[in-house]
Amino acid sequence: MKKMIVSVLIVLCVFLSLWVRWCYIEHKEMALSISGVIGEKRYLGDVVKNLMFIDSVKLDSVELRRGEKHYKIRDIVSFPCMVIYLPSVQEKICGSCLSFALDEARKYSEKLFDGNHLCIISLGDNPEVKERIYKKKVFVVDEMLINVPKAYMPYYFMLDQDGRISRLFCPDSSFDKYTFLYWENISPELL
Repeated sequence: MKKMIVSVLIVLCVFLSLWVRWCYIEHKEMALSISGVIGEKRYLGDVVKNLMFIDSVKLDSVELRRGEKHYKIRDIVSFPCMVIYLPSVQEKICGSCLSFALDEARKYSEKLFDGNHLCIISLGDNPEVKERIYKKKVFVVDEMLINVPKAYMPYYFMLDQDGRISRLFCPDSSFDKYTFLYWENISPELL
């Protein structure tokens, strides 16, 4: 009789521990799922907010530099052009975010990346951007080109020959499907 009670208790303990573990895993997966949905909603909200508050750029007053040489935007690109903008060096721009933004630009539009319809502009000299790695010239501005809420993230935007900005977007590797959609809609416009 004691052996039977011990056996039943052991089976009951094993069953209980499996049930507790299953509940914990389900709870954890649900929490991650909810967290992902909340994060995605916040990301999409930020994307829309960014679009609502962008200004045009005065092309004739924006001076770019590369090393000791100075340029005007209209002298170095063909319009319309895509700009990859790095809004801050003080806030330690996210290196992996920068790599993702540049790699996606190259992946989705190699022709654009290799031509003069794409320009990389950094606020201040940015040691994270290596021209030799990306094989693309990086131009520097000393004052903010546009105001963006996340100075530590790279941004994409389109720039027309009148200096109007459109299609401002912050690529994020956590939500890469939106970056794919962005490039899918941008590429035909530029190519």
